[in-house]
Amino acid sequence: MTIVFLGSVAHAQPAESPPTSPVTSARLSVDDEWLLERGYITHDEVVTGGVAAFFIGFGLGQGAEGRWRRTGYIFTIGDTITMTMAWYGMFDLLGYCWENPCSDRREQRDKWLAIAGTLGLGGLRIWQTLDALIAPSLHNQRLRALQGRLAPYIAPARDRDGGSIVGVSFHF
Repeated sequence: MTIVFLGSVAHAQPAESPPTSPVTSARLSVDDEWLLERGYITHDEVVTGGVAAFFIGFGLGQGAEGRWRRTGYIFTIGDTITMTMAWYGMFDLLGYCWENPCSDRREQRDKWLAIAGTLGLGGLRIWQTLDALIAPSLHNQRLRALQGRLAPYIAPARDRDGGSIVGVSFHF
């Protein structure tokens, strides 16, 4: 019994954890995880995306670049709404009002629907073409910066003995 009272409290040492890669040990945001999963957007994808955005629209340029869920859906919805407005206004004006007398109010509504839809469609087409051509370089820059934060680095030694310094750097 006396041995137990004379002893001290045992202190456990923390267990050594197995080494982990920099990517799994760092806490990444959802955007950072998506960037690493997506990878770089190639030059061919940018050209295909720009051509598709300009000539076809509806977010297909962003889809060709693998970015439809990020921004392409905006153009799919926007092009559908503005094209429907333009077509409805134009066909109602040229179809119904051409053969039947329309009220001035209906005629004005149809003109404004056709004009607003056409201008909206043109604005969206310019926006999505610029997005398809410019956003991939910004995506690639963010990916390079993220990989630079996570990747191990080798730097030249400060002395002249010919050695090097190896380490891992994380920025949060």
